[in-house]
Amino acid sequence: MKKTLFLLVIFTLSFQINQAQTPAFPTAEGYGKYAKGGRGGKVVFVENLDDYIAYNNMEEAIPGSFRWALKQYPGEPLTIIFRVSGTIMLKPHIVNGRNVNDIRSSRPNLTIAGQTAPGEGITIRNSKVNLGGSKDLIVRNVRFRIGENAADGTFIPGGSMGCENAMNVIFDHCVFGWSGEENITMYDNRFTTVQWSMIHEGLYDDGHGKGNRGYGGQCGGINSTWHHNLFAHNQSRTPRLNGARTENETRVFIEFINNVIFNWGSSGGIYGADVSLGTNRSHTANYIGNYYKPGPATPSTKYFFSNYIVNGATYPKWFLSDNYMLGNAAANTDNWNAFQIRWSGAAGTTLPTKSDLASDTLLYPPKNIYYNLKWIEYEPYRLNTITSAEEAYQSILEKVGTFNRDSVERRIIRELKDGTATFKASLGKYGIIDKSTDAEGYLPYEQVEPPVDTDRDGMPDAWELANGLNPNDPEDRNLKTPEGYTALEVYLNSLMGEYIVPNFTGVKNIKQTFFSIFPTVVKDRLEINSELPLSSVKILSLKGELISENTLKENSFVDVRNLNSGYYLICVKSESNRKEYAKFLKN
Repeated sequence: MKKTLFLLVIFTLSFQINQAQTPAFPTAEGYGKYAKGGRGGKVVFVENLDDYIAYNNMEEAIPGSFRWALKQYPGEPLTIIFRVSGTIMLKPHIVNGRNVNDIRSSRPNLTIAGQTAPGEGITIRNSKVNLGGSKDLIVRNVRFRIGENAADGTFIPGGSMGCENAMNVIFDHCVFGWSGEENITMYDNRFTTVQWSMIHEGLYDDGHGKGNRGYGGQCGGINSTWHHNLFAHNQSRTPRLNGARTENETRVFIEFINNVIFNWGSSGGIYGADVSLGTNRSHTANYIGNYYKPGPATPSTKYFFSNYIVNGATYPKWFLSDNYMLGNAAANTDNWNAFQIRWSGAAGTTLPTKSDLASDTLLYPPKNIYYNLKWIEYEPYRLNTITSAEEAYQSILEKVGTFNRDSVERRIIRELKDGTATFKASLGKYGIIDKSTDAEGYLPYEQVEPPVDTDRDGMPDAWELANGLNPNDPEDRNLKTPEGYTALEVYLNSLMGEYIVPNFTGVKNIKQTFFSIFPTVVKDRLEINSELPLSSVKILSLKGELISENTLKENSFVDVRNLNSGYYLICVKSESNRKEYAKFLKN
């Protein structure tokens, strides 16, 4: 009786803990939704597109570079802010006497906030980004396209993104493409989500030592969610479910829901879920509402999935529901009509049948999976809404990829909509390419001036003033809302279209100490009175965009007749370089 009561208390407490946790951001869903990222920690800026300098057989990351940023404030939660846009060209570096094309970080509690990059955003190329071993990781709005070697066009080992042996991870609105290996590998993990991301154009004949690839991605893990992603123009592994094949993945549970798979190149290119020999191994999957759109590279024989069966091993379990394949009535009538069951390795006597693999109801994680000594309940991690495959397709057309799509993303969305492909290479199939240069390659991005951030806390001065914060106090970034989000997170999430009421605890009123303005509701001109000699005044939008700048004396007037109606910020600078702000309304 005591043991039963103890288990009941643990169950109840763990469920309440899950329910009370703050999601990574408001639209985070699935098993990575509670990743903490850099919440409450330090801020560091990426301010250039450089990598490292080498001297005396040593490498030193250039200050302000992405590689440098990853190394700052070791042991503390960290948020990386981008104040530059463009393509970061990573360089090979020396590991144990050999050149390696990768950049590695396994630090816990990290947010990579790609949405802060001005203009068209950030792309990372020429090396694998390896975030394996991370815990509580949030990555948003970054493009990872490793490509071929920028120096000589040769193959670069590794995928565009690798994240293995990690825990509590979410990738949101990212792009993974142009890799001679997998575009993304996500397995041997616990509690992960990949959502609203684009996985495109794995490089087919890029010089890999094992032969041609063109791989989309490899996914798995103990409790993993993939939803609302687009796999486009990949020859194979589009995706490959890794299965229960390693010591770190004995009890796999994966949800693959509301994704779009377009122009896959081989009939068995969506495959896996094999379970290796051994006791206490299982692979369980909810495969729901995915939309398959064949393209010019897609063969005539098409499957939703090819399940690899290991002779003598435990059979995987599937809940298939509402998956849709354009032009395949039989598959849409019964998803199992387009589900292939085949041997992996040595063939056995008799393959399992649908009745051996199928579940008629939604599947749940195995009951013996636990995490941090708490029982895991399914409900807090469920997707808020599972739509039809057709609705998911329309949503993905509108939202997938980065918020500020570049020309490559826009081209792929256009091809998805039209059912076409623009580029081809050695395989002769449209959509399957060998090199990034078979497509657009790496085009330059427009450079845009980042917003003014006087205290370098990651929040622009204008945004802080508009939301009752102090642009001269870097510590107010960690003030919290009742929901548990910091002020910095409220700003970062606003860049992704997510609104959180900016009700921060401990906020003090901001007062101007050396100047005043009159009136605060103005039609023609704004009067500035100052106790100090002044040097300049700037008029800014609430987004921090510079509208005008003028020199000043101690007491001056600023003409605002040409401004449109609405709220503005005024930034006054003294001759001693003191800066303060005020907000006014133009009628």
